[in-house]
Amino acid sequence: MKNRFAAYYELPESRIKEIWADSLIVFDTNALLNLYRYNKATREEFIRLLKSYKSRLWLPYQVGKEFHCNREMVIKDTYEAYQKL
Repeated sequence: MKNRFAAYYELPESRIKEIWADSLIVFDTNALLNLYRYNKATREEFIRLLKSYKSRLWLPYQVGKEFHCNREMVIKDTYEAYQKL
């Protein structure tokens, strides 16, 4: 049963390190759009981390398309939310 429902069990630390060392990192649209929602320090740290993994990043075409279709709206919404504060 543990094999069938492996996602419900904690991974050993060695396996977690292996995943971070070897895995391809694939983005969804919101992960990228959130860059506009983060404060400056968080955004810079996120970008620094992305650069450290740059050889293993992959951006699906659909994610890039959705990002470009929605980025102006996210920028506007974030700006308006800060203005209300």
